[in-house]
Amino acid sequence: MGKVYNQEMQWQKKTKLSDLEFLFFIFVIAYYVLPVVGANIPFILVLGVCTVYAAFLWLLKKREGNYTLFLIVAALGISFLFLILTDSATISPTVSNYYVKRILSKFNQVFMTFFPAVIFFRVRRLASEKQKKLLFGFVILTFGYVLLNTTLELIRNGGAARDWENFSEQTENNVGTYAFVYAIPLLIAFLPVYFSNDKKIGSTLLVLGIMAFMFLFLLLAQYTLALLISFIGIMMQALNKIKKNITKVLMIFCLVFLLISLPSILSFLANHISSSDISIRLRELASFFGSGSSGGYNLNGRLSLYWQTILAFIKSPILGNRSLVFDGHATFLTVFADIGILGGGLFVYLYHYTKKKMFLGEKREVKKIFSTVFTCLVLMGLTNPIHNAFPLAFTMWFFVPLLLDRKIEKEKKDEETLGN
Repeated sequence: MGKVYNQEMQWQKKTKLSDLEFLFFIFVIAYYVLPVVGANIPFILVLGVCTVYAAFLWLLKKREGNYTLFLIVAALGISFLFLILTDSATISPTVSNYYVKRILSKFNQVFMTFFPAVIFFRVRRLASEKQKKLLFGFVILTFGYVLLNTTLELIRNGGAARDWENFSEQTENNVGTYAFVYAIPLLIAFLPVYFSNDKKIGSTLLVLGIMAFMFLFLLLAQYTLALLISFIGIMMQALNKIKKNITKVLMIFCLVFLLISLPSILSFLANHISSSDISIRLRELASFFGSGSSGGYNLNGRLSLYWQTILAFIKSPILGNRSLVFDGHATFLTVFADIGILGGGLFVYLYHYTKKKMFLGEKREVKKIFSTVFTCLVLMGLTNPIHNAFPLAFTMWFFVPLLLDRKIEKEKKDEETLGN
């Protein structure tokens, strides 16, 4: 094991991304994460460059080529199905080049959702340790910048979250859009794992502080389901770490008790917190977990949308529905209602195929960690419109895998040290 790992590390030191490819990755990261970059660069430019890059990987028979070819073909296939089977509510039929614009719009949505996986495959296989550290640091800085600025805006203006569309991505405060919120549960679910074997008390306190800050952000942003999904992700990771069945059973009982007590706990906190905005949100959460509805957030209304979407799919499961008079507010449900089981199945398979390609050959424990994060993604997609949430896609297919990959490398080095 140690000898094989030494050979692997020696080979890794000899590899390096070209400076041009490295700078291209920096640009793409900025496009995905920083709202001010995404808002000021035409999507067609970024889409064109990324598609050409992916096509070259296939033409040059690079190891990532088969995945990039499948991604291009699947994205085009889904785009054509949307063009043929549905009407567009966002593109006027009177505009010039109507069909081209519809194809490009949907292709951009699907292709750019999964393109971060292409970057991850290249970085994992070819980037030097220095390049990985630079990319790692750049992602953390950009994520932190947007998260901090958005939080400050939410603190200054409590109504921002209730009317996000009034806050431009190009404002001086660089406020992120709601799509950025969807990425947070994935990070919350993963961070405890990243620091789980770190015995330094400072690292433990740091990750707890970051998680608390992210929970505060979700609270201020008023994303109830994102809070719930974050909690589910943490519990799943905790259960993954427990080996004894009796301990798992006891933990499940504790969780059930906590959920039953949650409305009372939230009401108590709402009565004793000084901030009126947070107090209001805590009461809404208490009502959500207690009776299933609350002022400003109606679970019954959301469930009604989900049920309408399911009925629409049942009504036309093969060809889907040409147009729906409502927004189903759930990506993994509406895609089946829109383009039927063939298009919806291809869309879902693209997620499954990408997940499967992420950590081939790694230990079962590694795959379970990533599967938990993927479960958070699925829950977000069943309860929210994540199909155009590029920060979520970037977090799922590049940032979290990069974090996990660095954790794997560190553990291998520790094993090698102990072996010697």
